[in-house]
Amino acid sequence: MTRNATARLAGLLYFLTVPAGTFALLNVLTLPQDDIGAAVAAIEANRRQFELAILAGAFTFVDYIVLVLVCHRLLAPFGKFAANLMVLLVMASVPLSLMAMARRLDVLSLLDAGSALPALSAEQVQFQIGLALQSDHNLFTLSAIFWGLWLVPLGWLAIRSGFIPRLIGLLLIGGGFGYLSVFVFPLLGAGFAESAFVAGLSSVLMVLTLAGEFSFIVWLLVMGDKRWPWSSRQDGEAGEVQAVRAA
Repeated sequence: MTRNATARLAGLLYFLTVPAGTFALLNVLTLPQDDIGAAVAAIEANRRQFELAILAGAFTFVDYIVLVLVCHRLLAPFGKFAANLMVLLVMASVPLSLMAMARRLDVLSLLDAGSALPALSAEQVQFQIGLALQSDHNLFTLSAIFWGLWLVPLGWLAIRSGFIPRLIGLLLIGGGFGYLSVFVFPLLGAGFAESAFVAGLSSVLMVLTLAGEFSFIVWLLVMGDKRWPWSSRQDGEAGEVQAVRAA
């Protein structure tokens, strides 16, 4: 596969995570948060949608693995250590995310508990579903650590590559802190997380995250490996000189 085809494949794989991952996450985030009975009723009323969200999530995180491997193939010549670190960070996030999908499968099992587990009362079933949904949320919050950290070596490699604008690389690095804020800020207390300054900072960081990821996706899909004429670039990790020719 040519470098140009590899770049476009990376863009396509990254693009596919957007609708699938957004659907998987929002399906649970839009449930009533303070009333487990209402949340259970919403899931039962829209069970097919809940099941499709599980499929979308599973697809997203398997696609995530393929994406980072393609990105490694594309960007490793510009920094092998950073490319390997990028893969390790994504691989650390995927089991957590898939465990969250497993908790949603638990929810489906509990919804069928009337026939499978007749000894459980309706209140017990709701309590267990509430625990499963909270576990789903907590696992995704932990995954956000790695969703943010992998953008740092990705952005650094994008800057070194020469065929991706430096601004996109800087946006990716800055955007990594958007995902990290999802994990860090709530741990500092509800008062801290809900303050006007922190809320504004969170919004700015998430704008950077979205700008970095979407610009990276669009650049790879539209431009591929096209670049301006450059002189040879040295691979700092391997000490090899890469001849960068204009497409």
